[in-house]
Amino acid sequence: FNTFKDIEIDDLLVTNIDIDHLDYFKNFNNLIDAFKHVIENVKLNLVLNYDDPNLKKIKLKNKFITYSSSDSSDVIIKYPNKILKDNKEYKIITNLIGSHFISNITGAICLANLNGIKIEDALKAVQTFPGVKRRTEYLGSIKGINVYDDYGHHPTEMRSTIAALKERTSGDLYVVFQPHRYTRTKNNFDDFKNSLNDADSAIVVDIYPAGEKPIPGITSKNFEDEKIKYLKSMRMVPSYLSSLVKENDTILTLGAGDITLLGPKILKYLDEV
Repeated sequence: FNTFKDIEIDDLLVTNIDIDHLDYFKNFNNLIDAFKHVIENVKLNLVLNYDDPNLKKIKLKNKFITYSSSDSSDVIIKYPNKILKDNKEYKIITNLIGSHFISNITGAICLANLNGIKIEDALKAVQTFPGVKRRTEYLGSIKGINVYDDYGHHPTEMRSTIAALKERTSGDLYVVFQPHRYTRTKNNFDDFKNSLNDADSAIVVDIYPAGEKPIPGITSKNFEDEKIKYLKSMRMVPSYLSSLVKENDTILTLGAGDITLLGPKILKYLDEV
């Protein structure tokens, strides 16, 4: 449902607009219009990520500030970890992994600054922020194998998380993905598959329905190829992985369903074999 259209918003940061929830919105243009409606009703401060092409296309009447890696933005991101505002450069120090977090942090700093918080003070807060559960969450290490869990269930966020961990691991990256909803799997299938192929190896388990009825022909088995293995049940994953992983490898569990329970079971299994 369009749960956000009537929310009264004083301050808003919009990071991106992606193809999702088309079971309700029917098409992407309707989704864009819904975002535009919300954005145009912001009462005070509005911050937009202009690295997102869909946000950049929206014509808006209200005032806003932008951040991006482009020199034309109000706040410019200089990857890997610097920002530029009013010709002054600042360095971002964070425990969070990945360029997508640098982008999100920049947006948060912009919004904080509009509310009177100095950029220097915002950066100090970022240094000590530990992150949140299920966002590239480190679960532990056993026999030199690191295990992470992430809530990512859309191709864009999946690709960002996979890229961040791929850059960080010296061994291979194994991704275990549980698709969330039949409609989302149907609408984003090719992008999901491309995201998974960014890993060294991937496992896909059955779709988490989240209350939806199955759609004929939409199944996790369709993902199988040279790099992607289909396993019907999550119970099969720990033993399957144990025959493949080695020291310095990384395992990432991905999805918005009950796959979050799998990471600890993988660590326990690897400890016992």
